[in-house]
Amino acid sequence: MGRQYGATLSRDTTDPAAGSAALKVSTRTLNGSGPNQYLNGKIQRGVTYTVSAKIKYASGPSSIRFNLVADWGAGVQTMASGNVPAGQWTTVTGQYTVPASANVDNFKFAVETPWGNPQPASSSVDYLIDDVSIVGRPVTTESPSKEEIAPNGSRLDPVWEWNHAPDNRYWSLTDRDGWLRLTTGKVVTGKYVYTKLSGRDELTWFEEARNTLSQRTFGPRQSVETKMDISGMKNGDVAGLAAYNRGFSYVAVKRVDGQNTLGVVNRGQPFTVDIDQAAIENFVSGTTVPLGDATQVYVKADLDFSSPAGQLWTTFYYSLDGLKWTQLGSRVGPQTLDGSLSHFMGHRIGLFDYATKEKGGHVDFDYYKLSDTLTAQNKPLDTSALDAAIAYAGTLDKRDYPADAWAGMQAALDGAKAARAGEFGTQNQIDAPERALSYQLARLGTLKSATPEVKLTVTASSRCIGTSAYLAVTAVNDSGVPATVTLTTPFGSKTVTDVAPGKQAYQSFNTRAGQIDAGTVTVKGTATIGGKQVTTSYDAAYPAAGCR
Repeated sequence: MGRQYGATLSRDTTDPAAGSAALKVSTRTLNGSGPNQYLNGKIQRGVTYTVSAKIKYASGPSSIRFNLVADWGAGVQTMASGNVPAGQWTTVTGQYTVPASANVDNFKFAVETPWGNPQPASSSVDYLIDDVSIVGRPVTTESPSKEEIAPNGSRLDPVWEWNHAPDNRYWSLTDRDGWLRLTTGKVVTGKYVYTKLSGRDELTWFEEARNTLSQRTFGPRQSVETKMDISGMKNGDVAGLAAYNRGFSYVAVKRVDGQNTLGVVNRGQPFTVDIDQAAIENFVSGTTVPLGDATQVYVKADLDFSSPAGQLWTTFYYSLDGLKWTQLGSRVGPQTLDGSLSHFMGHRIGLFDYATKEKGGHVDFDYYKLSDTLTAQNKPLDTSALDAAIAYAGTLDKRDYPADAWAGMQAALDGAKAARAGEFGTQNQIDAPERALSYQLARLGTLKSATPEVKLTVTASSRCIGTSAYLAVTAVNDSGVPATVTLTTPFGSKTVTDVAPGKQAYQSFNTRAGQIDAGTVTVKGTATIGGKQVTTSYDAAYPAAGCR
């Protein structure tokens, strides 16, 4: 045991916390005046230690914060700290993970009080210290299992990102067709900390939760709507829609004693090292709604970065039918970016589900609909962009585009038409199908066939004239330029030049047989398009014929 900055250390038997004596620290003049001990070679990098000491002082300020610190030459690091009231033994304890960069061959442990300029009154207080311990915990590095990282048959678009590395066993796009299912794979513990922060701040339950699926936000205004099926939740489950960086605001369903309640949670700065996870994620007063027997609920988050600029304020709404919406309390915030860079990922919107009691519950999310119009703007619902996109899609010719791209557009068009045929409760329900369709239309514009085609409509038919079978072939020139058309069959060929746009090339071929089997004819159209000669080939089937 050593001493630093002029402190005097002595054995005191008058009032030990345990045993026969305590260590008395006196003649202090600086916040760092006190005991120390070098633990060179006894501390391991990457190991989490429980650091503890019992401290008591008789006179001075009514309460003093004591810090149990480490110093290996890179500045003083607080391992644990706590407030000690005057006149009573108090245990100061905490957990600290020694970083990989620590010089464990020059590792000093010491006891200090807070620094100030000038030195505060606490720097001259004498105190007793007893039962000091630094106990390492077994290394608990979590390594993923094969099952956790194995593909699960579901694929997400690149716009989606996970809040942590996902556990692929507990999310799916295939368990329920058309829905995202999030299943709770573990119970949150409240024991996780920010290892990169000197104070090792504790994580909230929301931050600890796995499989939170998110997207970047956009500004200056953004609205997000989703529909949740909550019938699979278990007691203690919390699931909903969050706007967050390190601070967060969310609307969620909590299941307690078999009852589902909807409400809003808001956590802002400043952030503290030690937290009460349950208290932080209590619902904001005036925002709760009992859901009774409802198994589905619609929720919406309206994000405003412009009032004032640089701050995120969020207003939450809910509905039981998607048409009639109710605001949940006042807007909450502000959320500002965390200067510690512990969450250096900007603002995000996420879908989440975590368990506080038992694992195995699940929530299904039907959709994720975006808009840049907020309810608070009081704008009437506007379908003009949706109507225009549907109308434009109806003018396109599928033959101009690759089959897979056309199929994507057609699916988006079907969705847009279905949405337009129904009722709308929010601008999100209008903008989401419009933007899905507009994206596919824009994609068609970039994928339009680079090679021009001679467009022909080709038909072939067999018929009997007397006892002979004839094969009739017709090719209509659908291009905008004259074309040379060659009709080729098993019974001969015919070339027709300068077939004008809208006109046809025709030939009835005598098969010189009374019976023919079904088969195929080939028709080639050749034309000059854009200064280049282009040839396009088509096949057409014809049926069998018997003329005897």
